[in-house]
Amino acid sequence: MKKEIIITLSLLYPTIIFGQQPELLKHNNIAIIELTTLNSSARETNLSISPDGKYLYFMSDQGKQPWSIPYGEYNGKQRFDGDIWFSEKKDFVWQKPICLDRNVNTSAGEDEPNISPDGQFLLFQSWKSTWQFTRGPYYEAELINNKWNITAGAGGGIHEFFMKRSVEYRAYATDGASLSPDRKTFIVACGQFYEGNMNLFISKKQNNQWQAMKKMEISTPGDERSVFIAGDGKTIFFASDSYTPNFGGLDIYKATLLPNGKCTDIQNIGEPFNTANDDYGFILTASGREAYFIREGNIFYADLLNADPRIKPKPTVLISGTVADKTSKFVETKLELTYNDSIIATSKSNAKTGKYLFVVDKQFTEVVIRDKEQKYINTKIELKGNESISVDIKKLALKNWAITVNFDSNSSQIKSSYKLKLDALSKQLSKAKSYNIELIGQTDSKGSVAYNEKLALQRAKSVKQYLAKKGLRPEQIKISGTKKKTTTTRSTKLIINATY
Repeated sequence: MKKEIIITLSLLYPTIIFGQQPELLKHNNIAIIELTTLNSSARETNLSISPDGKYLYFMSDQGKQPWSIPYGEYNGKQRFDGDIWFSEKKDFVWQKPICLDRNVNTSAGEDEPNISPDGQFLLFQSWKSTWQFTRGPYYEAELINNKWNITAGAGGGIHEFFMKRSVEYRAYATDGASLSPDRKTFIVACGQFYEGNMNLFISKKQNNQWQAMKKMEISTPGDERSVFIAGDGKTIFFASDSYTPNFGGLDIYKATLLPNGKCTDIQNIGEPFNTANDDYGFILTASGREAYFIREGNIFYADLLNADPRIKPKPTVLISGTVADKTSKFVETKLELTYNDSIIATSKSNAKTGKYLFVVDKQFTEVVIRDKEQKYINTKIELKGNESISVDIKKLALKNWAITVNFDSNSSQIKSSYKLKLDALSKQLSKAKSYNIELIGQTDSKGSVAYNEKLALQRAKSVKQYLAKKGLRPEQIKISGTKKKTTTTRSTKLIINATY
């Protein structure tokens, strides 16, 4: 990390850019604890934590892998190409870190992991030799059962930005990137050289495509690094050596991110987080209670119970649980969290564990979980000011089928043999959790168009009336249209969808 501070300019930046001087937060009785279980003699940096605080991902250049190659020195000791590691918290204790396998890590150096709220997707950086041809250098991996599989490069404006810089400068470096919980905002710290000054750049995803990267106004002529977008999607933390107040080296600052990419309410988060050393990489769990950050290449932790409340993002609610079928077997499915039928968050349950997780703004009072196809799951949840809610979901079995009711010529009267079929259908659907029926009346090609359309409609109505008499709900039976046949077939077709 850079340690030079241009004092004269750092005093001017806040006034020049914002016309305000960042506030200094002050805290009482906060202990800073080094997480020795996670740290090595090498460098650890670029943290990402699951919203529930159970999984921590980070980069370490300690090597020790079959693919590891020497890559200079750190603190006088040999370092290796970076790899992505993770640790799981069990019974409030972080376990020994595990290095992700070759599906993600290579000898090219992987860094800047960003785990999605549901833990099923990982955005990370890799400068592998093919990055220019595979829409890199940022890639997304998906967790299938318990194996990570790279699905695609980020592409779009992110890829174009780094392609242009690689041609313009021949060398380019980054030091920290963050993806918002809804996976639609991306911010990265980058510059021409790793040891030089860096700036923050932002991209928004629209129509599933990353837009052009833009330099953020929060950047200074000094050094900005290690950005983090908090669980509310509106609060960011970043490190800078060029704002005042400043305790020396890189300090951690908080700001509010506006929809247009600008930032307001800049605050130095103060001691004991900021010191004369380089302090950076600040992240929080969704509750805002647990904080993690980097100091001189090591991971530290702090309980924010007694912290200045202004350090915390806006409150969110965690909705988590498992998805299983009617046999209690865990299943993988894509989920949507909706409010007034608008999608506000997405998640995916894991095929091996069934686990899913949503992070939602506390402004919502009632939400609905449904599956992406809107056929299997429809679960209403009242938030009631809770910080976390656990809901286990049963994925209903879906049955689709069609039957046909035939009629005599010029008739809409249902024959006795078809009444028996409709009786059986009514009995079967009475056991379903939900169902809907689509009726399509049909005639042969004899007679005028007007007569045939009227007869086809009457046939469909006859079937609907009969099913209603048998106890099926009329509002679940829809006459979607009529169809003139070119054969001698005279019928009404029933298309049935039911969940059990």
